Amino acid sequence: MVEFGIIWPNFLQWIVNMGPSISASALKKLLAYSFTSFLLVACGGSGGGSSHPADEQAPIQEDKTPDSFTFSALTDVARDVQLVSEIVTISGINTEIAVSISGGEYSIDGGEFTSTAGTIDNNQSLQLRTQTPLEFAQNKTVTVTLDSLHVSFSIETPDAPRMVSLELMPESAIKAGKNLVVSAICDHCDSSKTRYEWRAGGIDAIVSTEDYYQIPAEHALKEISVTAMAVNTAADEGSSITRIYQSNRVKEIVGNGAAFAAIKADGSVITWGHPRYGGDSSSVAEQLTGVQSISGTEGAFAA
Repeated sequence: MVEFGIIWPNFLQWIVNMGPSISASALKKLLAYSFTSFLLVACGGSGGGSSHPADEQAPIQEDKTPDSFTFSALTDVARDVQLVSEIVTISGINTEIAVSISGGEYSIDGGEFTSTAGTIDNNQSLQLRTQTPLEFAQNKTVTVTLDSLHVSFSIETPDAPRMVSLELMPESAIKAGKNLVVSAICDHCDSSKTRYEWRAGGIDAIVSTEDYYQIPAEHALKEISVTAMAVNTAADEGSSITRIYQSNRVKEIVGNGAAFAAIKADGSVITWGHPRYGGDSSSVAEQLTGVQSISGTEGAFAA
């Protein structure tokens, strides 16, 4: 409080000293104004209200906007399985905020996953979970909302494995005791996981699951087939190619008593026996291709 009792006498002495140079009306106004001002100071202010105590603090404003963060997108994920995101820690807020999700579930601080809306606080961890698409080459996006912040978690299944080619290796031979070896090329696949199935005509069981088949004597004249199926790293099966091989075996033999003629699997014809009875066909060998049937007479053959 102002020491009014000390200031006021000093002020009066100043007026006495200045008296001869101040008019009566001015002196009257000065006294009235000064006295009123001293009263206000002495009372502690102008009546505008008291201030806050020194130790009182203004209320803290709520911050409901989290610091920005992201979930890493995942590609080539396995189909139709549950998949989780990495774990992130929420920061930048000073109060609980609402959390909700579409397309999946969320877990806070390692708790149970849920799709029901809830709340999350500063320094709590957040993880997402979802079911991956069933089909190949499909995208899915999970969106989690924290107050006004929307964050996406994207996943994508791989392209379907596709078999491009299946060819017999040059050193292969369709003979008893020899190996038939194939070379397979595929896209969007793991070539080491390619699945092979070898079959021999008239036999129900698969005779080999390798990229080769060693032909036993009893299968040398059978039709032999191989199917190669493309498979990716997740063991998903894709398209396949089948090839059929067979030795150039004899399909039919016709004789006339002195010579013989035979039709082979590729439609070619071979003859043997007495030349005068059709046993030598070398002069027309180039014409004997794609033959479907042959008949014989006493001295010749007709194809």
